[in-house]
Amino acid sequence: MPFIELKTNINVNQNLKEEAFEFLNDHISILSGKNKEWLMINIIDNQNMMFKGDKSPLIMIEVKTYLESSKQDLDKLTLILSNYFSNTFNIPIDRIYVSYFPLENWGYAGYNF
Repeated sequence: MPFIELKTNINVNQNLKEEAFEFLNDHISILSGKNKEWLMINIIDNQNMMFKGDKSPLIMIEVKTYLESSKQDLDKLTLILSNYFSNTFNIPIDRIYVSYFPLENWGYAGYNF
């Protein structure tokens, strides 16, 4: 069950959020064994965020997954996410960060995997 949370300091209109949901649904399968049937997404905009003392537009994307993915898959997803959000949200690619959190324990429907 992947969970992707995107935080940004810009305002993202609902249409752009819907586009991003579809994009993430269509590309989560880059990570082997992951698919949109189990994907949960949260987009949080208008955050008070700063990097290097600069409040210019930025995005932090956190991808949590059950168990690890290959470095090759992570590299590919990072590039695709960075390019997409840079172009779609008009944020410089060097202001987009992606972090991955593989988890060994994940609860769902009252039990753990």
